[in-house]
Amino acid sequence: FKIGYTNITIILNNSTNGKVIENYYIDMNSNSIKLFNEYRISLNASISQWNKALYANMSEYIFNPNGSISNFSLIPSLAIPTLNGGEATITITYIAKNIVNSSIVAPREFEYKLYSNIFNFPLTASGIALPSNTKLNIIIPKGAHILSIYPLPDYPTSLMNISNQTIFSWYESEPLSNFKFEYIINETYQQEIINFFSNFINNYLNIIIIIIAILLIIAIIKIVK
Repeated sequence: FKIGYTNITIILNNSTNGKVIENYYIDMNSNSIKLFNEYRISLNASISQWNKALYANMSEYIFNPNGSISNFSLIPSLAIPTLNGGEATITITYIAKNIVNSSIVAPREFEYKLYSNIFNFPLTASGIALPSNTKLNIIIPKGAHILSIYPLPDYPTSLMNISNQTIFSWYESEPLSNFKFEYIINETYQQEIINFFSNFINNYLNIIIIIIAILLIIAIIKIVK
């Protein structure tokens, strides 16, 4: 087994978290197709088990050392024959929490900065860099405005007239030690109201549930009496 190519995508929104999708394209000889498909049944959704079985080095490449990861999933595709042997894809998906710093710079105007220490790629002589045969994509919400990017992406090849651009990509060996990615989102009144109630519910949901439970207990006690 061999990882022929890795494609990593970070999907950002108007929060400090990001959804990460890592696609690993696995090459194998024809004799290994049956074995891989047996692994799909016998192995659980554990990176360590799959790394051991495939002699690979898959990882959660995007996370904040001071944050956490949630909603993890690992889904292997069915291995299929090709002219050169066989191929399959392993897709790892998770939510990387606290990978973006958010601040209000004006009414309904929010600035987002991707933390530079979120990359878990191997160290090189010049610092952290994308491994060979690896592509990194960052997707921002439609309508977001880029403030600063470093190093410049390989796609798009020019940052002129990128007002509608939502995806930015870097290819293998790109140095990431001094990575910078900043953008601004202007919210409408409607979005501001929706986000307010959404954040309120997320922050106080447990308290609301406890209050409702207490009220129900009090009501039951009154009925019993």
